[in-house]
Amino acid sequence: MSAPRKPRVFISRTTAGLAAVAEEIKTILETRIEHPCDIIIQSGFVPDWRTVPQMLQQRLGESDAVIALIGPAHGGEPDYAPAKISDNIPADRKFSYTQWEYLVARELKRPIFTFLVSGPGIVAPYVENDADGKPLPPAEAAQRAERQQQFIADFPMQQRELRHTYTDRALLLDHIAKLDIPLTAHAGKPSNIPYTSLGTLFKGRDTFLAELRQHLTAESTGAITGKRTIHGMGGVGKTRAAIEYAWKHADDYNALLFITGDTPEALHRNIAALCGPLVLNLPEQDERDQSLQVEAALKWLKLHPGWFLIIDNVDTEQAADETKALLAKLTTGHVLITSRIGDWTGHVKSLDLDVLSDTASIEFLDERTAERRPKRDDDQKNVAALVQLLDCLALALEQAGAHISTSAISYADYIALWESKRPAALAWHDQEKMKYPRSLAITYETSVAQLRSGAKDLFNILAWFAPDPIPRNLLDSRPNPADERHNLSDIERLSLARYLSDGKTFTIHRLIQEITRAQQEKAITPAIPTEPPAKPQGLFARFFGKKEQPQKAQQPIEKPTALLAALEWINGEYIGEPADVRSWPVLIPLTPHAIAAANAGVKCDIRDPSGRLLNQCAILLATRADHHGAEPLYRKTLAIAEKALGKTHPEVAICLNNLASLLQATNRHAEAEPLMRRALAIDEASFGDSHPNVAIRLNNLAQLLQDTNRLGEAEPLMRRALAIDLASFGDSHPKVARGLNNLASLLKATNRLGEADPLMRRALAINEASYGDSHPEVAINLSSLATLLYATNRLGEAEPLMRRALAIDEASYGDSHPKVALRLNNLALLLQATNRLGEAEPLMRRALAIDEASYGDSHPDVATDLSSLATLLYATNRLGEAEPLMRRHLEIFLNFTSDTGHQHPHLIAAIDNYASLLMEMGDTPAQVREKISALMKTYGVSV
Repeated sequence: MSAPRKPRVFISRTTAGLAAVAEEIKTILETRIEHPCDIIIQSGFVPDWRTVPQMLQQRLGESDAVIALIGPAHGGEPDYAPAKISDNIPADRKFSYTQWEYLVARELKRPIFTFLVSGPGIVAPYVENDADGKPLPPAEAAQRAERQQQFIADFPMQQRELRHTYTDRALLLDHIAKLDIPLTAHAGKPSNIPYTSLGTLFKGRDTFLAELRQHLTAESTGAITGKRTIHGMGGVGKTRAAIEYAWKHADDYNALLFITGDTPEALHRNIAALCGPLVLNLPEQDERDQSLQVEAALKWLKLHPGWFLIIDNVDTEQAADETKALLAKLTTGHVLITSRIGDWTGHVKSLDLDVLSDTASIEFLDERTAERRPKRDDDQKNVAALVQLLDCLALALEQAGAHISTSAISYADYIALWESKRPAALAWHDQEKMKYPRSLAITYETSVAQLRSGAKDLFNILAWFAPDPIPRNLLDSRPNPADERHNLSDIERLSLARYLSDGKTFTIHRLIQEITRAQQEKAITPAIPTEPPAKPQGLFARFFGKKEQPQKAQQPIEKPTALLAALEWINGEYIGEPADVRSWPVLIPLTPHAIAAANAGVKCDIRDPSGRLLNQCAILLATRADHHGAEPLYRKTLAIAEKALGKTHPEVAICLNNLASLLQATNRHAEAEPLMRRALAIDEASFGDSHPNVAIRLNNLAQLLQDTNRLGEAEPLMRRALAIDLASFGDSHPKVARGLNNLASLLKATNRLGEADPLMRRALAINEASYGDSHPEVAINLSSLATLLYATNRLGEAEPLMRRALAIDEASYGDSHPKVALRLNNLALLLQATNRLGEAEPLMRRALAIDEASYGDSHPDVATDLSSLATLLYATNRLGEAEPLMRRHLEIFLNFTSDTGHQHPHLIAAIDNYASLLMEMGDTPAQVREKISALMKTYGVSV
């Protein structure tokens, strides 16, 4: 590795008028203490076989940057028309030597610091001369002056961000003295890398670059012969990683070369172009036969070992085959291929490039937009949200960053644009600002276009799934599984999908899905209004086997064919009872996909099976205590059902009941009760007083009444529900077991323990016979019976039942479910009662943490946990730790009483316990009354 060197700066100026100031700038930059530079000033052009641009490319190719001093003088012109070197430079215009310096530097993509200068303080008196040094005639001098002004108007505009205007010599010199000159080029090394390094903007890839370096150098000790591909989805940053590697290790190579290979023709054309004046500068550059140019470039590579070559965008099978054939001839340097194709087995080893981390993505956006983005207090929150929307995809981040900077908008503004005009945000592109040739949308369209027909159909369907892992065995349910597995392989081969390391699932990036869905929606033509069918099928037709009533004719919303296929596919697989843990291994992996497709279906007015899927998913989420996720699904399902079936349909009662149960579980009893009563009224009107559905509604309402301490109202409802179930199902059905257990719990709450005991044992026996020994319903019965045994001081009988219930729920729900917290707390109380305080305390703390995470700080279950832990701390004389817990416990019950209008069953006990603790801590009775009265006044409660 060579020692660090000084940046090389080429000073471009006309001799006429600017020679003196250029020499002064040279002295300043060469002698400055920090970051001195080596300076190059072109002093003349000695004619040879090359044109002026061809000669300039050597000098400028050695330079890291160019300082272009552009004054009023035009300067001398070549006496011939140089060959065209770029489509960006008009062939019909005449340029001066100095202008050619600027144009060639721009083609080489060197940083150009442009200074438009004028005035006697900078520009010395000058005369425009001809090639022999004689003054030009006035007319020709005027024409040159006009051409100079035209050049200033046209070309430096493209370097607007680095363009400055000066008439004061001191200010000009001070500005230039402070320039930060990057290291971008390498003396004597051919280089056509298209972009300079991002520098500090290149985030989160250090480990990948180190791994790439290790792989490229691992196979040789003397000669450089490494070959690798970087593969990954479009926009993940493959090209940028390759370029950053090139600059990072530039001193280790004698040439840095870049070609694109998206087609066989492009591959050969770009290899031939390496002969050109701005790269290898070979005599064959003027050959008309492309094959001779290719041969010359390959010969140079063979004779000059130690180069680095990037072959970019080898994304088609044809291009990959041609590249594989070429690799045999590239044996004296490092070759790095970027490709969306992942399978290069037998030819070159691949490194998979994934998306950036959240942290790196946030750091990139903050730095990328820092100069022009309006700063807001909520930037930290919004940039984190934006990173999630973009899913850390490098091109999406750059597109967003460029858009934010160009438009000078905030993160919040961009998020709003994304939400309201997502297709426009995805398609936005500014090549000059982004330094990337295509927008995100176009990048993916080019990949999708390569898919075979069957693979494209499958990909369009999968676009309506969620970005979560998709089970690969889901393909087994397709009409032709073998064909679909082949189609998925085709999708994965182009990096449009990613197989996960578990060997069982794959994912598709959310932005690929966004773009694909948008393309499908864009392709839909407006529908023609039609009359409704005679017997329309609605939301719950498939779920409940019901028919909806005919509705008024409406203009239908066109439905993407692939979305219909996705809904049908997922609905066919989403089988089993979502409240039953035995169904979860199948349902849990499908749930995010069912929600994503169903939500899209609702937007497109596809009520069936969208409503059924949302309802089933909500039940599963609620059972797993994901109330935040379940609630909007329940509300959406209710709205769909009411619109489709009317407000008094039995299926609306089901939706009301589900939503009410969730509201009850999250301590919103006042909202839940009217929904439960409405559901009961619907079913009584629809089915009569003795239908099993009526029993369900009675039981649910009774439990809510019990929760709000209206036990006298609850008991007759429970007994009525039990009678209905016994008549409907017999005395050995799980529904009967549930009714027995509910009634027994109420009897226990009213201190009728002798009546409760046989009911609980009977419920346990029914469920063990129905479900086996390890079902959550059995755990409920075990826990109920154990708490009754505990209450009757039969602790030895209670403990094994509690431990068995805890083990069942941990196995069924995992370690962080509220049911597990309930079992932990019960067991901890028993351990405390048997003086095993060291075992009890960690269980209590674990139960409290679970419930706080599940319900928040103000739920009655949290109050129960707080009371248990505070009581233990009290018993172990840690009164200072117990007091805030006991106070929180009381405040929760006060808040409950205030919100519901019903005194919580444990409020009086909570007041007594807190009063006892305060007196134990030394408060007088008067002080205790004052503190408790103040708390009660805060919540507007009196007892």
